[in-house]
Amino acid sequence: MPKVKISISLDPSVLDAVDQAASIGGESRTAVIERWLRDASRYARSKRLEAETAAYYDSLSVSDQEENAAWAAASSRSSRRLLIDDRPKRTSRASRTRRG
Repeated sequence: MPKVKISISLDPSVLDAVDQAASIGGESRTAVIERWLRDASRYARSKRLEAETAAYYDSLSVSDQEENAAWAAASSRSSRRLLIDDRPKRTSRASRTRRG
């Protein structure tokens, strides 16, 4: 995506931090500032999602909470019976060649 050129004013201490990060990482000021803004945006979205999720669960009625707990318990019991984390059983070399 093409970059958009803008002009911003920064506190000298912030610019010093940008320059230091750019020097250490071998990046441009633009790359450092863009990465920091992207990280800050991702963090803000994550915090907003956490708050929205908490608000949703806080808004559930007691019966909805009990139903969710029942589903969680049932799925937890079911997942313990799955063998997806077990390594597949090895067959002998002779039985593998007979199948082919």
